[in-house]
Amino acid sequence: MSLRNQLDLAVEISGLGPASLNDYFPLFPEKLAEFWAASKARLECWSRQCQTYAGPSEKSLDTEVDSLAILPVVNEILITEPLTRVWAAAVSAIEPANTDLQGEPVVRDALQRHLTARGWALRFIARLAISCPEIIENLHSDCRRLERWTDLLVARWIGCGSRIHEFAPNPGRAEDFHQEFSTSPGDVEHWWRVAFRSITSGMDVMNIPDEVNAEQNRRIEKSILASLGRHVTRDTPPPRTPCGEELDFAFTDIEGWLEAALNPTADDPRAIL
Repeated sequence: MSLRNQLDLAVEISGLGPASLNDYFPLFPEKLAEFWAASKARLECWSRQCQTYAGPSEKSLDTEVDSLAILPVVNEILITEPLTRVWAAAVSAIEPANTDLQGEPVVRDALQRHLTARGWALRFIARLAISCPEIIENLHSDCRRLERWTDLLVARWIGCGSRIHEFAPNPGRAEDFHQEFSTSPGDVEHWWRVAFRSITSGMDVMNIPDEVNAEQNRRIEKSILASLGRHVTRDTPPPRTPCGEELDFAFTDIEGWLEAALNPTADDPRAIL
């Protein structure tokens, strides 16, 4: 199954937004524990898979077979990171309203484990740069796009709790997004919905690979959905249009859209949004 499910769920979570906190929470602590356990199990899978191709530090991946074999694991580590970050931000933002919930240490630990795996992935990318330059160039491009999307998704929760910006790949950019959207004229919620729809449109044209550890990914997704209790009861990942609003345009470049949206010109059709 495609890793798209993990990205869709990250957008779904931020699509709820701070205004829905009282409707969707408190969370179920036992489901947060399941999230942590599933995240730990997935990290162990990644560790075993990476060690298969690691070897001594001086060893290089000098065959095409080795290079192509490790890429699915690298892709999974990087593409699932946004969900880990966004869920950590959302849970931490909920904490002030739920004094009995001890979720922040759980999600922070899960994120720290994921960042450990990210380190493994980046080392493999560095080693693959010589043997697969075109593949790595595309991977770098996807990483930059994912990081920008994640900054925007995390920005949705800034202001709901302290240190939320720390969950973004680029905390400063996330804070800038939050500030820009919070001070935008008109319906702020509409601006957020347009932004999230833009991310979804970007995912539609992105070449998202299949997953490696499907069982652990499903456990993580189901634990998150179950954490939302009776308000989210679906057993499958959320649809690709979480905001429930069909727009008459589809932006495939989130960076270009944000530049136009935050600094629209009079003759830009996006200025009317």
